[in-house]
Amino acid sequence: MPLARNTGHLLTSLTRGEVYMAGIKSQRKAFPEVQPRLFTVRMAATYLSASVWAIRSLLWAGQLKYIPLGKRHLIDRQDLDSFIEREKGGPSG
Repeated sequence: MPLARNTGHLLTSLTRGEVYMAGIKSQRKAFPEVQPRLFTVRMAATYLSASVWAIRSLLWAGQLKYIPLGKRHLIDRQDLDSFIEREKGGPSG
């Protein structure tokens, strides 16, 4: 059953799902967003602007360290940053 909400001049109806989602959004504001330290292969690919297969190739070649967790390979953000610094090209100064 929709619930009514007064929004000034207009009366709109909300479903229970919308009320629930509004409650969750207000709860999210109370807690700071946690930035993950360990990335999945897909997240690491996004972080490096690379393909998933490129990240897997780096893992298999031993160029990126990873933490095995079940069937997943988790990659530390610090290791990704170190990889970026190692691979930077151009003149050094």
